[in-house]
Amino acid sequence: MMEIRVSRRRLMLLAGALFALAALPLLLGLFALIGSAVTPYDANGQPVLLRPEIVAAEAYRARVTGWLETMQDVHADLTHLLDTGGNNLYADSTAANDAHSRARAVAEAIQVAPAPPPAMTGLWDDASRAAAACLDAASLTAIWVGAPSEDFLTEAQDALTVTGEILNDLARSPWLAGEPVIAVENGGHGEWGQ
Repeated sequence: MMEIRVSRRRLMLLAGALFALAALPLLLGLFALIGSAVTPYDANGQPVLLRPEIVAAEAYRARVTGWLETMQDVHADLTHLLDTGGNNLYADSTAANDAHSRARAVAEAIQVAPAPPPAMTGLWDDASRAAAACLDAASLTAIWVGAPSEDFLTEAQDALTVTGEILNDLARSPWLAGEPVIAVENGGHGEWGQ
């Protein structure tokens, strides 16, 4: 009779290898379940490849959408103020200062935000132009509130008209039209003011 000697160390290594081979399909199945649960899908049910460029573009797109919504709110508030203001200096001044502060905050946020992906530089330019127009309209409205005159009112209204056109152009940007590639918190895509 032949006797085979196997050291405990080798036996433990062999048992570990067999266990790993048996557990590998279970681990792969678990990873597949987790992956399918957290993978985003597009409108056609296809998984979305989340390359860093896509994530950066969607994050910037969401940022611009938020800025656009704020500028649209400022535009609406300034329009309301110019249409109904002139009766109460303190209330009108407070409303003008609030609108100016929000317009300035958006303009500053656009300037200090991380650089957009290179293909979105045009969107940054459009957002910067819209913020400058919005800030200009807010400034002219504040001047009219402080010194009401037909000339200042006309200047503020003209600036507000230009701002509305620029905001509409920004809202129609191909970058903001349609659905995002990956889900974002902010909505507000598409035509504004209708």
